[in-house]
Parts: sequence; C-alpha cells; structure tokens
Amino acid sequence: MTQPANADGQERLSLLARMTSLFASGMDLEATLRGVVDLFVPDFAVGAAVDLLDGGTLQRVASATSLEGEEDEQALAELRQQGQSLENPQVRTILESGTTHIVNIDSAADYPWPPRSASYDALFHRMFPLSVIFAPLRAHGETLGLMQMVTVKGSRRYTAADADIVA
Repeated sequence: MTQPANADGQERLSLLARMTSLFASGMDLEATLRGVVDLFVPDFAVGAAVDLLDGGTLQRVASATSLEGEEDEQALAELRQQGQSLENPQVRTILESGTTHIVNIDSAADYPWPPRSASYDALFHRMFPLSVIFAPLRAHGETLGLMQMVTVKGSRRYTAADADIVA
C-alpha cells in the first residue's frame, strides 16, 4: 500500500509532534517508552518494541501490537515479553554500528533471526512479507538498547524517511 507523499509528510509531522509532547510530559522512563511504542501502533506499525541493555542482555521493557488471534496467543505473549537476542549477529551489528537499519523479509529464506519457539516462528512466517526498522537507542555516546517497528503482509514497506523518524 503506497501513500501519497503529502500523506506521508502529514503522518510524520503528527507523529513527531506527539512524540515531542510525550518526551516533555515528565513521565518516568518506562512509562515514556510504553507511550512511544503506543504512538507507532497501529498507524505506523503493527508492532513496536523497545529492548534495553541490562547486564549483557536485551530486556523487553515496552511493546505494543495490533495483532490478535487466539491461535497466536502464545507467540504474541512471547513477542510482548522477550527481547531480541544479542546472540543474533544482525542485532549485535546494529547495536555496535549505532545506525538504523531497514530489513525487508519477503519469504522464509530471507528470515534473519534464529528460531525462538515453534509458535513464534509460525506466527512470523504467516505474516510475510515483513518490513522491519531496527534503531539503536543512544544517549551521551552510549548505546542503551534497541527500538523495533514491524509491518506485516506487505501493508507497508519502510523507507529511509520512516527510519529517520524511528531514529
């Protein structure tokens, strides 16, 4: 689904205005991060998550999804609770490089993540094609974690402009 350039611009301006308001609200870190992922779902992404580095692992601290389905409940619970793995070379590269990446996955052959659980992998395989933005969270020259946005079933193909907003 392609949107006119003006609609994309309006969406970005609206999202940035709401994000600025959220950051200025004075909420604690976890509430702010939950608010951030909620801003992106469902208009910009069907799923959004923030994982923070904690003792050499990534811990999921905020997530939102518009996906629903009784058959997927176990996989969705895992998606909401389990952060990305630092053992995933792609995740490690993104964190070390400090740059935002767009990953487009059209089929199981393109799927870059190591298996998690059968239900989790089955959920993602039913949603191809996917478009994912990974943005490292950085402050004062230090990498704090990773933010992710996901679209499914070809509903949107992320662009560099989209990645800039997430970054």
